[in-house]
Amino acid sequence: MKKCFFSLLIIIIIIILYSIYIEPFNYKINEYNINVKDTSNHYNNLKIAHFTDTMINNKTEFFLLNKIAEEINNVNPNIIIFTGNLLSSNINDKTKKKINIFLSLIKVDVPKYAILDKYDNELSKELLLNNGYQILNKNSLYFFYKDINPILIENFDTIDNLTLPEENLNYNMIFLLLNNADDFDNITNHDIPIIAFAGNLGGEIRIPFYEGLIRNDGNKDYINNYYSNKNNQLYVSFGIGTSKRKIRLFNKPSFNLYRIRVK
Repeated sequence: MKKCFFSLLIIIIIIILYSIYIEPFNYKINEYNINVKDTSNHYNNLKIAHFTDTMINNKTEFFLLNKIAEEINNVNPNIIIFTGNLLSSNINDKTKKKINIFLSLIKVDVPKYAILDKYDNELSKELLLNNGYQILNKNSLYFFYKDINPILIENFDTIDNLTLPEENLNYNMIFLLLNNADDFDNITNHDIPIIAFAGNLGGEIRIPFYEGLIRNDGNKDYINNYYSNKNNQLYVSFGIGTSKRKIRLFNKPSFNLYRIRVK
């Protein structure tokens, strides 16, 4: 009996050490095809890189972030989307310089869109703006790509609040950047395809064949990578950083790469 107890204890210790010292320093790229109907063929094969929740603090090791920046360059996206939580706490000037280096390493000369989330502050905004990101805060922007009818980039918690930029152009589809994945519930059926993007830490601890264990307000119901509802689709990135618990288990840091496929 004692032997079984000590064996179990050793396994638990190994799992804990792995979740703190190994898993958070690996990474992967998740690739998805986004199938859409009733939109321009010009948007076929459009590539979108989506990263989120870097959760940077003064103790962050930047070798992983800088490697991911290189990987984003390598996939050569047409749009880059960041869905919040650049920082997890106040930072010093040394860390600020490292963040600028990380963001500047993403040299892809394409439109970059970002939203701020609960851990972000004015410094997050400054860092993103200085590195070419257009920040959405309950507003809308147009993205043009090989077509006179653009994609509408939105940041609202419900599609009922949708407002058009002053130009009021016809648009092909909507990219909705959500602060909370659970706001996907507020998206009603719409004639134009709605592709929603959100970020969370994927529950931090993910048991095989089970959803993430640790759920925060706003990210309790939509804890997996993909959901669909009629003409609407939600894609969730599990992010790069860690919360104050500093753990990831069966949940490697990652960023998402999407390809639009027009049916």
